[in-house]
Amino acid sequence: MATLRWVLCPHCGTSLNKPGTPALARKSIGPTVLETCPHCLKQYSTGFSEWERKSKIERFFIRARTVLSSLAIGFFMNVVIFFASIPILSKLNLSNREYLVCLGFIFLTIFIISFFKHWKGLNEAIAESLERTKKKI
Repeated sequence: MATLRWVLCPHCGTSLNKPGTPALARKSIGPTVLETCPHCLKQYSTGFSEWERKSKIERFFIRARTVLSSLAIGFFMNVVIFFASIPILSKLNLSNREYLVCLGFIFLTIFIISFFKHWKGLNEAIAESLERTKKKI
């Protein structure tokens, strides 16, 4: 699944849609590239930089963004599943305690899957970045 990355040309302000990848970490990790605006034909930086060139604060915020976004996506998925599971679990004639345990297990599982999926994407982006910098040396 591809996503679009919204970029504004710093020279003329033209909105440019660039194809991206769904991994959230890949928004800022990658080779530094100069692209040319098709409107004003001037070059601008994409804002990408390799992992080794990032400061400790940038690395912290990339990791924090990954954790927070995975929790937000997990929360949204849990809300959807909560409303979808009410009719299903109500037919099982469970007590309130058993019902809450079932929902809690489902919610925890979704949070864990969401977190590890995003964390894996971040680690893959970091590994690719480190491989690119090793090849240059």
